[in-house]
Amino acid sequence: MADKDISKSARRVSKLDNAVGEHQLKKNLHQLGNDDGRESVQHVDSGSDSVSGLKENTQNSDEIESRASGSDSQDFSNKRAKSSTQQNEQSSRSSKKKKVMCATEEPWNALTRSLTRVINCEKGVKFPQKLSSMDPLRAELFDHAVNMLKEYQGQSEQQKDISVVKDAQVAMSCVLNTLSKRACDHFDNYNNGSILEEAKELSLVEGFTEHPCQRIMKNYIPILEEADVEDFLSNLKTDWGLLQSRKSKPPLPSQLLEDKVIEILILLCKFITHPPFGAAIPSEMDCMHIWVSIFSVLTDKVTLHTGEKALGASKLMRQLQTSEYGDVSDAGRKADCLFMFQDIELSNIEFKCDNISPREIAIQNRKNIRLARCIQELHVAIGVSSPSVHVADVAGFVGMFYQAMPMGEIAIAGRTAPETVHLPRNKGDLLNFLEDSSLAIIWNFIDSLEKQAPKLRTAKERTESTKKKEKFVQSIARPRDTTPPPPAVRLFSNNVTLSPTKKRGLSSIERGP
Repeated sequence: MADKDISKSARRVSKLDNAVGEHQLKKNLHQLGNDDGRESVQHVDSGSDSVSGLKENTQNSDEIESRASGSDSQDFSNKRAKSSTQQNEQSSRSSKKKKVMCATEEPWNALTRSLTRVINCEKGVKFPQKLSSMDPLRAELFDHAVNMLKEYQGQSEQQKDISVVKDAQVAMSCVLNTLSKRACDHFDNYNNGSILEEAKELSLVEGFTEHPCQRIMKNYIPILEEADVEDFLSNLKTDWGLLQSRKSKPPLPSQLLEDKVIEILILLCKFITHPPFGAAIPSEMDCMHIWVSIFSVLTDKVTLHTGEKALGASKLMRQLQTSEYGDVSDAGRKADCLFMFQDIELSNIEFKCDNISPREIAIQNRKNIRLARCIQELHVAIGVSSPSVHVADVAGFVGMFYQAMPMGEIAIAGRTAPETVHLPRNKGDLLNFLEDSSLAIIWNFIDSLEKQAPKLRTAKERTESTKKKEKFVQSIARPRDTTPPPPAVRLFSNNVTLSPTKKRGLSSIERGP
């Protein structure tokens, strides 16, 4: 008889638990339905409050059922209470692993959450309002980002253009992208377009289209005009041999310059006469190979890393984003060609194959700008003030070189030279290469990294020395506090909005950071 009472009591408890759980689930879903993207990082633990409330209700129901069923069901209630305690402890341990590292200042925090909902194609996403106290340029970036997200939200499923979202993400990374027509159209209406023109002018580097290598290359134009590429290659090899025989020890700067120019021209001629991919359409790796071969001739202290190496600077930014918004991945973004000096990341070049669509080229550019911003923030962290990061986008054998740099209260992305760079694939192309500034721009790009590298190394060493002294003084003063600090407020000027994993939105926000 006692066993039957216990069985009935267990069934009543199960039904009551299900009822309480169903009620709480509906309540949580109702709260999510009313969410307009303005949630604050300080409230990310509300889910655990709901869990504890649910367990509280469950424990109360256990007590009621226990009284109704008599003393025989007391053991059953005790077991449930013990199980509830274990679940609480497990939940507590789990929450400790999900500490919020930072909280982006509003309204950018709320806008990032709205971005996630838009990417996941949720209906009726609301957007936060900009603050009256915002810097005017940042307010324009905010308006531009919201406009882009609204435009994407209004597109039909067949017309969805994700590059619109990428434009929003660049603006949310505190960048005015002068390479984007949408951004230019928006800022054309601000202050009569003067800010846009100022950003374009500031990005240009004086003398970036000029280099002593051009004088040497122009001497070869008449020779190529009268010969085919095979004969021109033979001529280059002869000149290179003569140069090696007359080199002084150590070589003069002019001899080193000529040596590198001839070596690059020989590489290009071989690429034209005997392309490694034959008659097939070159892949992304085929295209990257010839570019990297030229970069390798010009680098000295700087090293190149290919094969989609993870960008360490983006890994740190992704960890902050994961902590704050609950992204499912905190791995660093992959970089096609990464330039480094020892352990310091300097620059990145993104490559696409020759026949890529215009949309993919635009998406690549928006990604690369945000990676440049990650590198920029890394340089700030090691003690560099107002850092600029030179990067490039390449599609096939055509490339654009530009930089991300500060301008007042925001960052800008703009071309370092008005000309577009190309690598030759036939005789006519090679003649153009000898005449234009393509090699000059490539050379100046590498030179800028070579000059920047030692300065970054020194800045990092000084910053590390200062931090060691500060840590020592703090250790003398008191034991290290074991209480985790509250989430730091991340300023918009330090923010980079990397792409959230699709379909992570509501489920991740429910779980908290």
